[in-house]
Amino acid sequence: DVTPPVALATYASAGIAKSEPLKTGFTALLVAAAGFIVPYMFIYNPGLLLQGSVFEIVFASVTALIAVIGLSAAVQGYFADDINIIERLLLLAVPFLIVYPTMLTNLIGAAIVVAIFAKQKGFGKKKNTLEGGTV
Repeated sequence: DVTPPVALATYASAGIAKSEPLKTGFTALLVAAAGFIVPYMFIYNPGLLLQGSVFEIVFASVTALIAVIGLSAAVQGYFADDINIIERLLLLAVPFLIVYPTMLTNLIGAAIVVAIFAKQKGFGKKKNTLEGGTV
């Protein structure tokens, strides 16, 4: 169990690491946050339980992966690069958009993840190149 105030596993690991138990517990809670979102997705999307057509199962799995990626990046503050507060808030909204499975919310959530990734990787920016030879 990693949820404070009980968090027995984190208290044991904090003792081994000689760190503060409550701070370790909250860090573990943030790392395990995706494990709290995905079960709610089961309610609205039986494809995650392998019920339905192959398309429904694959679509549910991909959207769940996008939700977990968005939440993990928001919690850790890092995606392809460090993220600012606006990117963090947008990524934090992704799992909540995807939990309720409508095509519009899924597309918005996926677009947020792709847009932030593209921005951080510098897609669309002109690269500086040297003309006339090598360095």
